[in-house]
Amino acid sequence: MTCEEEDDGFGTIEQDCCEEKEAEAFLREKGILKSFRLCPYCGSDQVKRARKKSYKCSACKREWGMRRGSVLERSEVKFGPCLLALKMFELEVPGLRAAKELGLAYKTVRRLDMRLWEGMAREAARDDLLWGEIVMDESYFVGRRKRKRGRGA
Repeated sequence: MTCEEEDDGFGTIEQDCCEEKEAEAFLREKGILKSFRLCPYCGSDQVKRARKKSYKCSACKREWGMRRGSVLERSEVKFGPCLLALKMFELEVPGLRAAKELGLAYKTVRRLDMRLWEGMAREAARDDLLWGEIVMDESYFVGRRKRKRGRGA
């Protein structure tokens, strides 16, 4: 089975159909994961696959992971659950419910959501889509905290 696509971008993704390789190919196709043709350290074009999930430069002999330079860079979550978390993020599923459905910790899902927000903000800033006053949420924090805090309270 393969992951199906629709015209709206990410398409329909079922938990049973997405294997690790298919999820990786889908993330690479959508531009979330990078395909390395040049070494990020020395700029050489002598880059090859070193192991299952890493690349190696023949010129400078350095090695790096396939998640480098993406929003999933320091995440150890497999690509299948990442893809499902991305779909749940798109559907605005609450983090606690997404964590229960994916079988991940709430903190992990929250971190993935924050990385996706940061990635979207970086992309929008790079394309000069965001400028002026931006309201992202209805929350408004101002003023100072009431009552004393700390040891002397």
